[in-house]
Amino acid sequence: LLPELPPPKLPVLSELRLLVLETLSGSSKPANRKRPAEEQLGRYQDRYKERKRVKNESDFEITGNTHESEHVIAYSSLKGDQGPKRNSDKPAKNLENKAPAYYEAKDFHRQHIGTGNNPEGGKGKTRDGFKSSDEYWESQRNALEAGDTGTAVQLNQLGYAHNSDFQKDPQRTKKENQVADSSYNTMIENMDSVTYAANATENQTRHVTPKEKAEMYLARRTSTSGKYSTIEEEEEAKNKFGVNDEE
Repeated sequence: LLPELPPPKLPVLSELRLLVLETLSGSSKPANRKRPAEEQLGRYQDRYKERKRVKNESDFEITGNTHESEHVIAYSSLKGDQGPKRNSDKPAKNLENKAPAYYEAKDFHRQHIGTGNNPEGGKGKTRDGFKSSDEYWESQRNALEAGDTGTAVQLNQLGYAHNSDFQKDPQRTKKENQVADSSYNTMIENMDSVTYAANATENQTRHVTPKEKAEMYLARRTSTSGKYSTIEEEEEAKNKFGVNDEE
């Protein structure tokens, strides 16, 4: 189990990201082809296509009893203080639909601080590394505004890393966990940009670099195992996403 963290401050560098940054140095180049719109995956609006992908590839049927859609960057973080209230109008729905999302196992998703359930860790205590859901959402928002999408996503995975039950299946033998890992990785592979509300009327879009993708990919491995990535895993991630140390 990873140690409990103090409330994150900017610049936000979670323990997951600190480890990755030691090895993923250098510039990067894109590695994945851009999918046609009809094939796009990894966004909230693509959730039904994601269910179909999982069914086709693993013969597992995602239902509301097995998984829930995880907004890896919470809508509260995307809208900030000035953006539209969730589901309030068309711009709000468009903002959520374009947000990165994957299917997480239902029980774990319901326990995550970002869902807003049991938001308070208790006086002087933290849960998932945060004292409240508000603090989690604010930390993600701060990372977005700092141009650090990688950290925003890693803060999400940090919430799972602090859940000891999440790591009771480190080999990922349960089908529900395998599906969640596959869905997360699919989201990362397709995450070329992230859009958030800059103010009440305008949005800001940030490009996601291959280096950030590699960091987020490794963050999942750390959250599921409770262990830092090996050199071999780090090299695999760099190769997978086209991170080039020599450029």
